[in-house]
Amino acid sequence: MKQLLLCLSVLVALLLFACKQNPKQQNPTDAATNTLDTTNSKADSNDLLDALQGKWQSEQDITYMIEIVGNKMRHVNGGKLTVETDIEVDARCETTACLVDSIRVVTGWCFVEKGQFDAQCNMVVKCDSSTLQYRPVGAVNALLAFKRK
Repeated sequence: MKQLLLCLSVLVALLLFACKQNPKQQNPTDAATNTLDTTNSKADSNDLLDALQGKWQSEQDITYMIEIVGNKMRHVNGGKLTVETDIEVDARCETTACLVDSIRVVTGWCFVEKGQFDAQCNMVVKCDSSTLQYRPVGAVNALLAFKRK
């Protein structure tokens, strides 16, 4: 029950953060800034998962970090683990969680966080040795930005 409440708290926080962002149109060339863009390369899911590995500190909230180890993603707020999910790389953003109304709406590559009751698709905007930026699919104008810790 506690884990469900923590998951819901994280999702509500993400939605609130998304609502506070300045509205602007999504740039269709954002996917082109992916360091690991699967539309023009032979990168496989393992290479993409490797790129996500490590500790990442939020640029919006210095008390928030994510840690990706193997196929686990841990969300840490104020030094305390708040939720842990399984992640799966979707090299072409084609899984059900990445579709909106049965239409593929993103380009580039994604990773899917799988909780106990839901799955959240995240489109990677940029991923390199020092920066990770992604958008939760379905969240309006939300961009989560992290620096490698």
